[in-house]
Amino acid sequence: MHLIFLGIFTGAIVLLALGVLTPYFKYIPKASLAALIMSSVVTMIEYHILKNIWKVRRLDLVPLAVTFFGCFYDIEVGILTGMGVALCILLYRSVWPPVTKISRGDYILLKINGNLNYPGIEHVTNEIQAASIADPSPPGIVVDFSVVTSIDFTVTQALLTVLEEMEDKRIPVFFSNVNDEVQDMMIRSGIESGIINQGAQCVVDTINSLEIVSQS
Repeated sequence: MHLIFLGIFTGAIVLLALGVLTPYFKYIPKASLAALIMSSVVTMIEYHILKNIWKVRRLDLVPLAVTFFGCFYDIEVGILTGMGVALCILLYRSVWPPVTKISRGDYILLKINGNLNYPGIEHVTNEIQAASIADPSPPGIVVDFSVVTSIDFTVTQALLTVLEEMEDKRIPVFFSNVNDEVQDMMIRSGIESGIINQGAQCVVDTINSLEIVSQS
C-alpha cells in the first residue's frame, strides 16, 4: 500500500515539474535537446533482437527494416508503411496457404499447411484440379485437413463445386484428419460424410511415407 501511494506521489511530482518547466524548454538549444533525447532512447534499442529474428524467421525483418528506414523520411509514414507490409505478409498466408503434394503415381495427397478461409480456397481448389489432370490419372485424391482448424461457408461451397467436377472425371476425393467442428460444417453444407475421415487414413499413412513432389 505504501508503495502505491509513493508511486502516485512521485508521478504527481513529475507531472507538476513538467508542467512548470515545459515553457522553459524553448530556451534549450535544439542540438542539445536532440542529443538528450537520443542518449535517452539509444539505450532502449535492442540490437540483439535482430540476430534472433534472423535465426527464427527472416521474413519478419522486412517490416522491421521498412519501418526503420521509413522513419528517416517521416515517423508517421515509416510506422504506417511498416504496418502495411506486416499486414500484407499476414494476408499472403491467408490468400496463398501452403499446399504440400505427395504422390508416386497412384493416390495423391494434398496437405494444407494452414487455416482455410475464403481468400485461400481458390488456391486449394486449383491444386485439386491440377492433381486430377496428372498423367497417369490418379485413382483418388486425399486432402489432409490435419492443420485446418476452421473454415467458412465460402470454403464449403467451393469444395462442393470441385467435388462435382471430380465426380464428372470419376476421380474420388477424400478428406482426412478433419476435426469435429470442421467435419460438422462440411456435412451440413451437403458434403457426404462417407468421404470425410472414412477409409482415407490408411491411404494417408501410406502416402506420408512417400516423397514430397512439390509444395506450393
